[in-house]
This record gives sequence, structure tokens and C-alpha cells, in this order.
Amino acid sequence: MKRYLGVLLLTVLWGCKDGLENVGKKEVYDEAIIKAFNLKIQLSDSAKLKIQVQAPLQLEFQNGNQEYPKGVTVEFYNAQGKKTTRLTSEAGKYNKSTHIYTVWGNVVVRNLEKDDKLETDELHWSPHAQDIYTSKKVKITTPTEILEGNGMRAKQDFMTYKITQPTGKFTVKK
Repeated sequence: MKRYLGVLLLTVLWGCKDGLENVGKKEVYDEAIIKAFNLKIQLSDSAKLKIQVQAPLQLEFQNGNQEYPKGVTVEFYNAQGKKTTRLTSEAGKYNKSTHIYTVWGNVVVRNLEKDDKLETDELHWSPHAQDIYTSKKVKITTPTEILEGNGMRAKQDFMTYKITQPTGKFTVKK
């Protein structure tokens, strides 16, 4: 009987040996915990629409980060509720710790009032600072000229902008 008990005890201990090394370790779950399809979020202030975010797919992770693997569209509205700016991209993500959205892949920002268009490969958006920026190559097309450079910072409505390192020819107003 003692012999069978000894074999049983050894079998149990042998079966548990792989699990003992993980005792006390936190398991990190890196798969999405929430999947939202055909997402449409509207952010308002004082009952006035300010921002609308649309995406075919949003993935949210345990740490609060989000990904938009099938593209994202963000539309900005002025104080009168008129749509002023539209940002589109092929993919994007939100970093919860920095509160920064990053979009990439054929990024286009259009100011619908001025008819200005920004094209770049990657763009960052800070909702708290209400600005957009990039260190990548940019091309800005206005009704009268094409501006190019490396790096850009603008307000999120794209009414004003600054190209960090302009390249090419520019028209200078006196």
C-alpha cells in the first residue's frame, strides 16, 4: 500500500512540476478583449457634436490600447456644428498611456472650409492638445499651390499648420 501511495505521490508531483515554475507570475493576455464592428463614436460638448470617429473594426486590449486595423475616419466639427475637417487612414492605434492616436497608410487630412489637403504616411493626433503632427514627409495641396516638407504640426481642424523642414518652391506673400 505504501508503495502505491509513493507512486501516486510521485505521479502527482511529476504532473505538477511544469505548473510550479509559473506560480506567482502574471499572465499577459495580448489578444483583443473587445472587438467592435462598424464603430461610430460621437463626442460632443454642451450638446454640440465636436468629433466623430468611424472604423470598420476596433480592437481593444487589456491595457486599454486600441487598434483600428481596417482603417479609421475622424471628422471634426466647429462650434456651429459644421463639419470642418476629415482625417482618413488605412490603419491606426490609440495608446492609452500617452493618450495619442497614431494613424498610417495613405493618411489624408482635408480642411473642408479652405479646401486644403494634407498627405503623409503617418500622423499623430493628441485630443488633449487638439493638434496633429508628424515627422514624416508631408505634401499639402491648397487651391493655389503644393507645399512639401519633412515634419508638420497643425491644429486638429487643419486651419493653420507649420511645416518643420520645408522643401521645394514656395510663394511668399509680402
